[in-house]
Amino acid sequence: DDDGKAKLDKHFQECFLFINHAIQGGGKVFTHCSAGVSRSSTVVLYFLMRTYKLSLKEAYRQLKAQRGCIAPNFNFWSQLVEAELHLYGKSSCSLFDYKVMRLTEAFPSCDPHQASDALKEANGDIEAALALLSRS
Repeated sequence: DDDGKAKLDKHFQECFLFINHAIQGGGKVFTHCSAGVSRSSTVVLYFLMRTYKLSLKEAYRQLKAQRGCIAPNFNFWSQLVEAELHLYGKSSCSLFDYKVMRLTEAFPSCDPHQASDALKEANGDIEAALALLSRS
């Protein structure tokens, strides 16, 4: 489920092993979910972080460049942050930072500082921050 409560991280290891095994065997893997936006991209982001030693932020940038519609939900992003902490002992992109990135993607004329200010004013509520930015 993509309901904001699903625990996808319990499947990270299994998915990683499956994808890695297929690729090591010369195969290819097609990952997809209902819309190809959140669940599948979360799994691929974990794979990229683990396989290529990428930070979450860099994995996101690279995957976003290849498939512009990716947008892991905030619950899945939080699970990726935890996975990154487990893998590397630090986080490159907190949930707050991810929300700022999503806001600047929605409003390309908005710089990260403006998005951050709007998100703070909205107490972390991205919908309220979007409303604030749309009035600007």
